[in-house]
Amino acid sequence: MRPGARSPRRPCLPFAASNPSSDAPPPRLPLPSPPPSPPPPPSVPLYVATKMASIRRSSFLVPSPETYARAALRWIGYEPRCTPYWPHSLVWCLLSVIPEFVIDQWRLSFCMNIRKRGQLKDAQKTLQ
Repeated sequence: MRPGARSPRRPCLPFAASNPSSDAPPPRLPLPSPPPSPPPPPSVPLYVATKMASIRRSSFLVPSPETYARAALRWIGYEPRCTPYWPHSLVWCLLSVIPEFVIDQWRLSFCMNIRKRGQLKDAQKTLQ
């Protein structure tokens, strides 16, 4: 092509630059989405032996995290709210006949006792 000659594509450039769909990627076809899975039910545990709860050893009423998780996985899909670890269910059943303010007082004192033991343990560590 000689110098100064116009390219046959040049008249299309202003149109192509102003056309918003020229640079846009091709539209995607909507993919079918999988059916939504049911959400896990909220579980209502009492106490689980974890570092955060300051309960290190598991017992009959205080399961290990693994034991509680196994029990919780077995309950998915049965009820809207569950207490999957059966000793906890038994305790909740027994507590249902007691007035709520008594249960609140008992749980508060239990938690405060755990806190007190943790603070004593921290104080002993700082003295050493």
